[in-house]
Amino acid sequence: MNRIYLLLFVCLFLSACQATVQEKERRTEFNDGWRFHLGEMPDASSPQPDDAAWKTLNLPHDRSIGGDFSEKNPSGFSGGALPGGTGWYRKTFTIGKKLAGKKICIDFDGVYMHSEVYINGQLVGKRPYGYISFRYDLTPYIKFDEPNVIAVKADNSRQPNSRWYSGSGIYRNVWLTVLNPVHVDLWGTYVTTPKVTATQADIVINTTVKNENTVPCDVEISTTLLDAQNKSIRKTVETLRVSSEYTWYLSANHCPGQPAAMVARNALSVSGKNRIKSGRQTYRYLLHNHRCTHIYLRCREGFLAQWQIHENKG
Repeated sequence: MNRIYLLLFVCLFLSACQATVQEKERRTEFNDGWRFHLGEMPDASSPQPDDAAWKTLNLPHDRSIGGDFSEKNPSGFSGGALPGGTGWYRKTFTIGKKLAGKKICIDFDGVYMHSEVYINGQLVGKRPYGYISFRYDLTPYIKFDEPNVIAVKADNSRQPNSRWYSGSGIYRNVWLTVLNPVHVDLWGTYVTTPKVTATQADIVINTTVKNENTVPCDVEISTTLLDAQNKSIRKTVETLRVSSEYTWYLSANHCPGQPAAMVARNALSVSGKNRIKSGRQTYRYLLHNHRCTHIYLRCREGFLAQWQIHENKG
């Protein structure tokens, strides 16, 4: 089956007075060197308690899988007949003064469940749901060139709470993200095709830019759409006055006759200053068949492609 893949590579170039933040510094894996304690622990959220006796581990981590199987565990058979309970995670880290003025965030891909996150004893957020990623801003609480302690409580004691085995704890990756004051917002770039016919597809690229400075700034957004041969087929340049948050839309009409990759590159510069590389995001959009087509799913008729009933097995 022929398919069309739309690949969107978004390269963000921002300007600031601080030192350049390289790609590898912008989003750093934060999985190694955590300490874990099973059960409640008084003052575990505070940086003072000594956690040297806690278990050292690397994330992701599932604390339930190390427990004993029992039909008496309240999780039941749907929860794997394994224990839930409460656990604490702690990690000590240092951030250099060269990143002062940047926005420091922590990203959790998944914590099961009823999580609480503290930094240097300060509560930064709670997340009751376990099947979702989330971000917290650590900037107001960071001590530069000094030890910082982040503590995470994961409470999976309220059982049963899932129709399948969920595990317990920080079961997915954790990331430390460094941003310039002017940046593309979290999940701020996405691609849609609101209108698709047999000969043409309308491609819409939405990018949300946030300005966390105290004053507005002029942001130049330049987007170039390239075909499979790296040839420019459309370029748009616009200068905007961004005070706090702005969503920018680029629309393009295009539908290649054969499967091909298309690349869209976004460049941002602030107040006409030199651009500084601040990260790259990659998106993939799939169009069914070698021709642009509508895809529908109807409960009584099944999966329809090219307006014909199509039966999928598996």
